[in-house]
Amino acid sequence: MKRPQTELRREKIGIIGVIFVSCVVFLFLSASSGRHILSNLIIFFGGLGVLTCCWVAFFSQFVLPLRRLNDRKLAVQRLLGYILGQAGPAIFISDGKVEQRRGESQRRGSGVILLDSASGAVLRNDVAFTRVVGPGLVFTKKGEYVAGAVDLHLKTYPIPPLGPLGNEDPFASSRRSDQTDEEYAQIQTRRLETSGLTRDGVEVVPNVMVTFRPERLPGDVNIGFGFNPAAVEAWVRAEGIAKARADERRKPEESTPGEGKTTRVLLDRLPAYLAVDVWREYLQKFTLGELFLSPLDENNGKETGLETILRMVNQRLTHFEVEELDHIGKPTGRRVRSKEFNILQDCGIRVEEVSIYNLRFKPEVERRLVDDWIATWLERARAERDRIEALRNMRAMDGRQAALLRFAAACTRRLDTETLSLPRPSDEGELFFQMKLTLDRLLRGTLQECFLDPRLQAQIGGNLNLLSEVINWVRVREP
Repeated sequence: MKRPQTELRREKIGIIGVIFVSCVVFLFLSASSGRHILSNLIIFFGGLGVLTCCWVAFFSQFVLPLRRLNDRKLAVQRLLGYILGQAGPAIFISDGKVEQRRGESQRRGSGVILLDSASGAVLRNDVAFTRVVGPGLVFTKKGEYVAGAVDLHLKTYPIPPLGPLGNEDPFASSRRSDQTDEEYAQIQTRRLETSGLTRDGVEVVPNVMVTFRPERLPGDVNIGFGFNPAAVEAWVRAEGIAKARADERRKPEESTPGEGKTTRVLLDRLPAYLAVDVWREYLQKFTLGELFLSPLDENNGKETGLETILRMVNQRLTHFEVEELDHIGKPTGRRVRSKEFNILQDCGIRVEEVSIYNLRFKPEVERRLVDDWIATWLERARAERDRIEALRNMRAMDGRQAALLRFAAACTRRLDTETLSLPRPSDEGELFFQMKLTLDRLLRGTLQECFLDPRLQAQIGGNLNLLSEVINWVRVREP
C-alpha cells in the first residue's frame, strides 16, 4: 500500500537533486562573470521557471485529445497545477466505470475527465449537482467531482437471470444427499424470486431477464450509444437514492467491502424486479389450461394466455398507456397508465425487451398438462387443420386476384392514351374501327405476355399460333 508513495517521494528527491546540481554547476560557470551570486541565482531560477513553463505548454498539447484553443489553455493550467501540487482529479471513465489513481477523487482542485463514447457522468460540488457531461474531454472547475457515471451500452440483466439456475429443481421437498443446507436454501430463495400463482392456484416459476439501456434523445435511435443528459442525471439520482436506502438497511456491525458496487447492482436489477411484479399480476388472471391452450372460439383464437402475459409485461415496461384486462384476462376496452413505465422513466431507463422463459411446474402439474394435451389433441388438431385450410384458401384467392390484375395490366399495356381518348363513335363505321383497334391491341398485348412468361407459354403451347391467326383475321376484317 505504501509503495506508490515511496516511489513518488523518490521521484521528488531526484528532481530536487537534479535542480540542486544544475544550480551549483551554473553558479560555478557564471562565477567568472563578476556578477553577485544573488543575481546569478535569480537568473538561474528565472530561466528554470521559463523553461519549465515552455516545456509544460509544449507537452500538454499531446497529453489530451485537444481541439479548441481554449482547451489547450486549460490543459496547460491543469498540468501546471499538477506540478505545483494544486491539481484536481484526473479521471478516465470507460463503459460507465471510473478509472483513477488511489486518492484521486479526494482532490478538489481544477481537474480533467476523459469519457469514452459509451459513458456519461454527473458532476457535483459539496452542495449540489452542477452539470451533466457526455463522451469527450471535460475540464472540471475547482470543487467539482464525479457524483456518478453511467454506461450507455444496451444491457441485459440480471446475469444469471432471476429464478432457478440451470436444471435446478425448485420444487424438491428436501435437499439431495450431495447438497448442503445452504445450497438448498439458496435454491428456494431463487424460486421465490419469480414464483407466481395462476387463477386456479398452480405455482409457476420462470426465469426472467430484461434488456434495457439509458433513455435516448428523440431522433438519435441509430446514432452511437445515445447520450441523453436528462436520462444520465435521472440514473445517477436513482443510484444515490438506492445507495442511501441500502446504507440504512445495513446493520452497523456488517462489513462494507465492495460498497461501490451495491447501488449499481440494485439499479440494474430494477427492470427485472418490475417485470416479475407484472408477471405475477397477469399470471393470476389465467388458469393453467389457458396458459398453453389456444381458445377455440373465434373472438380470442390468436393468443394463448402465456402469449398474452408476455405481451402485456413488455407493454407495461415500454409504453405509457396499456390495454386493461379484467380479472379473467379479457380486454375491458379501456386504457390505463403504466406505473412501471413511469418508475423506469424517472430512473432514466428505457426497456427494450422482457424475456420470460423456462417455466417450471410441480411434477404432478406437468403430468396433468400432458394428460390434458392427450385428451384434446384430436379436437385441436382438427381445429388447427381447419384454420390452416382457411388460410390456404385465403392465400389462394389473393394470389388468383393478384395474377388476374397482373395479366390484365399486361394485356392492356398497348392501350395508350391516344387510344383511350378517342371520341364516342357517331356512326357504325367509327364504332367498327374503334372496336377493331381496341381488340387488336388487346390481342397483341396478350400474345406478348405469353411470349415473355415461360410458365404461361408452356400452358398454352401450340395455341399461340391460333392467337396469331386471330390477330391477322381482325386486321383484315372489314365492316
